[in-house]
Amino acid sequence: LSLDEAFVDLVGADLPDHSVTSVSALGRELKERVSEVTGGLTGSVGIGTSKLVAKIASDLDKPDGLVVVAPGMEQDLLRPMQVTVIPGVGPATAERLRRVGVHTVEELERLTEEELVRLLGRAHGAGLFALARAEDDRRVHPERETKSISVEDTYDTDHVDKRLLEALLDRQSAKVTERLRKARISGRTVSIKVRLHDFSTVSRSATLPEPSDDGRQIARVA
Repeated sequence: LSLDEAFVDLVGADLPDHSVTSVSALGRELKERVSEVTGGLTGSVGIGTSKLVAKIASDLDKPDGLVVVAPGMEQDLLRPMQVTVIPGVGPATAERLRRVGVHTVEELERLTEEELVRLLGRAHGAGLFALARAEDDRRVHPERETKSISVEDTYDTDHVDKRLLEALLDRQSAKVTERLRKARISGRTVSIKVRLHDFSTVSRSATLPEPSDDGRQIARVA
C-alpha cells in the first residue's frame, strides 16, 4: 500500500481455519517477526473480511496494536466513525456530505444510493454507498506496475519563504529523477502536494508534452 504498509490475503497463509483465534495468533506472530528482524520496531496489524476493514482496524491501536474485526461486526465498527475514515472521502466530499447532515458513517448509511449519486456522481456515489455498508470486494494484488514515483518530506516548522520552498522542490525533483533513472522509466505528469499549517492539503499537476527524467525540467514545472 505504501513504504511501510501492506495488505496480506490470508487465503494464502495455510491456516487451519479463519477463526478469530487463528488469525489473531498469526497477527501476533507477524508482529513478533517484524520486531525480531528489525531489532525492535513495532507495527500495527488490522485483520478483517475486506481491505477496507483491515486498513481501518490497523489504524485503531497504533503504534503497536492488533485489532481483529470478527465477521458480521464490520458495520458495528464503522457506524460511529467519522465519514472521513472511508477511502475517497477527502475534504471536498466531507464538506458536501456535511451540508446534507452527514458526519458519521451511520448517517451516511441512511442515504439511498440515488441520493449519493445525485450528490457525488455515479462512480463516487455508488462506491460510497457500498463502503458505508462495509461492502468491499477489492482483491489483494501482490504485484503491480509502478505508476508513480514520489518524494514527500515533513518539516518540524512551517516554511513560508518562497526561495526556500523552491529550493526544497529542486531537491525533491532531483530525488524523484534519480529514482526514475534507477527504475529505467520516465514520466509525463508532474504533481506537487502542499500540506498547510491546519493540515489541509493543496495539490496541483501539469502534464509535459513528452516523458522526461530530467530533474531540471521537472523542478521547473513543479
